[in-house]
Amino acid sequence: MLALGIFPNGEKFAMTQEYAAVISATLAALFLIGIVEAANSFKSRGEDRDLIRAHHMAEIKESILGFKNGTPLPEGRKEATEKSLKFFKKRMEAMHTLTGLHLAVTVGTLFFLGKALLDVLHWAALKNPSDSPEIAKSSYIVTLFAVFSIAAMFALRTAMTNRYRRWSARREIAQELGLGVEEAMALSQRWIREGNPPF
Repeated sequence: MLALGIFPNGEKFAMTQEYAAVISATLAALFLIGIVEAANSFKSRGEDRDLIRAHHMAEIKESILGFKNGTPLPEGRKEATEKSLKFFKKRMEAMHTLTGLHLAVTVGTLFFLGKALLDVLHWAALKNPSDSPEIAKSSYIVTLFAVFSIAAMFALRTAMTNRYRRWSARREIAQELGLGVEEAMALSQRWIREGNPPF
C-alpha cells in the first residue's frame, strides 16, 4: 500500500527482474529528457542574451565609441546611456543567475539518474543477484526526484523565455515612442497594474 500514492508504507523494497526492467526504462527515458532540457537551456540562454543585447546595442556602441575616441557624451545623453547600460547589466545578471540555477539542477539530476541507471544495470547483470533493497529504494527515490526536478526546470525555462519575450515586445514599443529606460519601466508597470496588456 502506498502512502499518498508516492512512498511505500510499511513495505520492504526489493529488486526483481520485472522492477529492474521497468525502472531502467524509466530512468533511461528521464535521462534523455534531461539531456534535451539541458540542451534547450543552453539554446534559450543564448537567445535571451542576444535579445537583451540587441535592445541595448545602440547605447553599447555609443559608450564604446565615446571611450575609444576620448570624447565624452553630452550630459543629457550620457545620463540616458548610463541608465540604459545599468539596466542592461541587471538584466544580464538576472538571466545568468536563473539559467545557471537551471543548468546546475538539470546537470545534477542527470548525474543521479545516470548513477541510478548504472546501479540497476549492474544488478541485472549479476548471475545470482540478491534482493538489494538499497538499489531498489534509491532508484525509486531518484525517479521521483527526477520527475519533479525536470518538470520544475521546464516550467522555469518556459517562464524565463516568456518573460523576456514580453519584455522585448514592450521594449520595442518604448523605443518607438522614444521613452527612456526608467520612463518605459514605470509606464509598463502602470500598464500592468491598471490596464490589460495584450502580452
